[in-house]
Amino acid sequence: LNQAKGILIESEIRLRSIFKAAKDVSLVMAGWNGKEAPILEFSPGAERIFGYSREEVIGRNVTILHPPEDWHRIPDVIEAMKQRKEGVTGESTLIRKSGEKFTALFTTYPIFDAQGNMTAELGVSVDITDRKQAEEKLAKYREHLEDLVKERTAELEKSQQTLIKLVKDLKNTTEKLKDTNIRLKELDHIKSVFLASMSHELRTPLNSIIGFTGIMLMGLPGDLNDEQKKQLTIVKNSADHLLSLINDVLDISKIEAGKVEFSLKEFKLKDTVREVIETISSSAGEKGLELVMDVSEDIMLFSDSKRVKQILINIAGNAVKFTDKGSIRIEAKTKGSQDLEITITDTGIGINEEDMSRLFQPFQQINAALTKKFEGTGLGLYISQKLAAIMGGHISVKSEYGKGSEFSIVLPLRSRI
Repeated sequence: LNQAKGILIESEIRLRSIFKAAKDVSLVMAGWNGKEAPILEFSPGAERIFGYSREEVIGRNVTILHPPEDWHRIPDVIEAMKQRKEGVTGESTLIRKSGEKFTALFTTYPIFDAQGNMTAELGVSVDITDRKQAEEKLAKYREHLEDLVKERTAELEKSQQTLIKLVKDLKNTTEKLKDTNIRLKELDHIKSVFLASMSHELRTPLNSIIGFTGIMLMGLPGDLNDEQKKQLTIVKNSADHLLSLINDVLDISKIEAGKVEFSLKEFKLKDTVREVIETISSSAGEKGLELVMDVSEDIMLFSDSKRVKQILINIAGNAVKFTDKGSIRIEAKTKGSQDLEITITDTGIGINEEDMSRLFQPFQQINAALTKKFEGTGLGLYISQKLAAIMGGHISVKSEYGKGSEFSIVLPLRSRI
C-alpha cells in the first residue's frame, strides 16, 4: 500500500512538473461528476493563454473557457470519450477572461480510475490565432494570384488550347498505361500461379520417379537384367536432368522478381567446399579426374552457405563436364580484410575469346561444335553470377582455348543483403 501511495505521489509530482514547464501550451485538468466539469488543475501556459490565474478558476466549471453557444456540446463530448475510452482532437473556439474569442488546436484525453470510471479529463490547447491570420493572408494572396492568372489566361488562350490537347493526349496515354499495368499484373499473377504449379505438380512426381528408379536400380524389389538396368538408368538420368532444369527456371524467376531468400550465418568455407567436392566426385571419378582442394581451415564466411554452395557446384560441375582428363582445382584466399576469392581451375577444353561475351547469358551454350554431347540448359553460370551480385560479389573468368579455364568468385567475407 505504501509503495502504491509512493508511486501515486511520484506521478502527481511529475504531472505538476509537466504543468509548470508547459509555457506555450495550455494544460487544463477538469473533473466530471455527470453534470459539470470543475477545473482541478490550470497550468502556467493556460494562465498566459486564457488570462485567468490558477486560483481564479480552480473549482469552477470548465465552461468558462468556452463561448456560451458551445456549452451544450461539452457533456456530449465527455460522454463520447467515456464510451470510446479515447481522446478527441480538433479545432475549437475558446474564450479568454477578457471575453476575446480565439481559435485553438486542442486534444482532450479522458482519465479513468482503477474501476474503469471516467473521473477527469485533460485538455491540451495551443493558440493558433496567428496561424489562422497567416492562413487568411495567404488566402487573400491566393485570390490576388488567381486574378492575375485569369488576366494572363485571356492572353494565352491559343496556347491553352494546345495545352488542353496535350493534357487529353496525356490522359489517354495514362489510361493505356493503366490498362497495360493491369494486364502485366494479371500476367505476373498467371506466371506466379504457373511457377507454383510447376514447383508442385512437376517436381513432386519427378522426385517420386527419381526415388523409385533409384530403389529399383539398387535391386531392393528384386534383381534386374542388364537391359532393365540400362533403361531405368536412362529414365533416372532424364528425370534428374528435367528436375535440374525446373529448379534452374524457378531460381531465375525468383532472381528476376527479387524474391530470392537468403539465410545469413557464419560457417567454415572448407566444410562447404568439401561438400562440393563430394557432390562432383562421382562424375569426376568416372572420367579419372583429380579433384584438388586448397582451402585454409580458418577461413570463416558470414553468408548464405546454401547459395555459396550452389554457385560453386554450378561452376565446378561445368568444369567436370568440359574436362576429359587432368584435374579440377578449388582454392580460396582472402583479399584484404573484407573479401574472399575462390578460384576453380580446370584442364578442360577452354573457351573461345569470341564466346566470352555470351558466357553469363541465360540459355547459352558456348563451344557448340565441341559440346553437343554435353547436356545442359546454359542457366548455371547466369544464376551463379546473379546470386554473387546480390551477395555483393562478382564472377570473372580467364581461359585459353584447348587448355582450360579459371573462374574467380569474389564474395564479401560478411554479406549485407
